[in-house]
Amino acid sequence: MTLETTLPKGVEGSLGLDSLDFIELSVAMEERFGFTIEEGQDLSEDFHSLDSLSRFILARMGRA
Repeated sequence: MTLETTLPKGVEGSLGLDSLDFIELSVAMEERFGFTIEEGQDLSEDFHSLDSLSRFILARMGRA
């Protein structure tokens, strides 16, 4: 795995996460990092790769 590793299922070389995985990941991030993700918010860009996900978390925590 690298920061460029993609997350969504259906992309070659990805971790193969499906919609339920993304919901579980969102809940876990809210609990672990103490921020709220609004329901219906389009996070496809932020949840595309490990790099974009880490940038999203850092931004939400005010460290970007």
